[in-house]
Amino acid sequence: MEYRTLLSVFDADIPLVRPLLSLWRADTESYCREHNLEPHFDASNADTAYFRNRLRHELIPELEKYNPRFKEALVRTAGALQAMLLFCRKCCKEAGRKLS
Repeated sequence: MEYRTLLSVFDADIPLVRPLLSLWRADTESYCREHNLEPHFDASNADTAYFRNRLRHELIPELEKYNPRFKEALVRTAGALQAMLLFCRKCCKEAGRKLS
């Protein structure tokens, strides 16, 4: 997931911006408590029928038993992969090829 992206399905000119992408849920919940704000909880985020939620609620906590800093490692890996993807896209563009 990128911090800023254009989704032509919605609008080819207006970017989708995710300013809180680098924050953990605990950080945003703490901020809300400190500022007397009531966060919105989407019930679908707790439903393990969805694969993404099984990862969040079951697999990641299990992996954190082996490496308590697993989520931090995952963020670093995602950042490195994102940088490699951007590099590959640039190289393909220069070579006249398209990389999705």
